[in-house]
Amino acid sequence: MIEFLREAEALGIGISRNSVGTVNNDISYVSEEPKYNIRKYVGEKLPYEYERCVIGL
Repeated sequence: MIEFLREAEALGIGISRNSVGTVNNDISYVSEEPKYNIRKYVGEKLPYEYERCVIGL
């Protein structure tokens, strides 16, 4: 593993040394954000767009 890190540094590849908790928090955020965006779109934007469509008819 140490050899891998040395090679990565030599190639200029940054290796993240974040804790498991930080990584888990990031994964949780990344998986929850799309769900939030869909709920927001369905709750706010879609009714507005539907109303515009109906008015246009």
